Amino acid sequence: MSYEEPGAAEAFTIRVRKKVIAQPSVHWFNTYECRFHGVGESTDLDSLAAGLVEFEANLLLNIYAIDQVTISTWAEDSHPYNPMSFATIPYARAGDRALGVGVAADLRTALFVKRTVESGRIGRIFLRGYFKVDDLGSNGVEWNDPNMGDTADAIAAAVSAGGLTGNFESGLSNPWLALIGEGMVTRNILGFTYGGIAQIKLNHKYFDRA
Repeated sequence: MSYEEPGAAEAFTIRVRKKVIAQPSVHWFNTYECRFHGVGESTDLDSLAAGLVEFEANLLLNIYAIDQVTISTWAEDSHPYNPMSFATIPYARAGDRALGVGVAADLRTALFVKRTVESGRIGRIFLRGYFKVDDLGSNGVEWNDPNMGDTADAIAAAVSAGGLTGNFESGLSNPWLALIGEGMVTRNILGFTYGGIAQIKLNHKYFDRA
């Protein structure tokens, strides 16, 4: 099985890389997992990757950009490296959210999006580069989001912009987005929903890898 000839029930990861446009050496990643529920093609993976790029770009300030996506066959961390198992696709997709005269919140302040599943722990996506300082409130201890309804609407609009509904469980598109654990135990994702604000260290694994 490979990126070019995906098999039924084969699993993949899609890794989206972002950068600061004015300082391109500063970059970070979010990683998604998916699994085919029938026979598919590499173009199905390309389509899902493009949808995830649009989803993220809708929620990204325009001082940042998505510059690369890597699609690879899913493997547990101990699996040997296989150069035939992945493809890297360059992008030049700046964020859609205008910063204007505002000030971007630092990259430790992330939008928390829930990957909703039927059972077990929810999945988490920490999207850096969404908030401006003016978006944030404070209770004196930590940042909060006084515009929760608007932020939830923004997530729903981003899902729609990326055409991701079909890649959730019971959707018509192939493959389905999923959470895949040890032994390839798979839980299909029902949707992306608002989770709040998360404060994440710059060297946190979600910055370096996911």
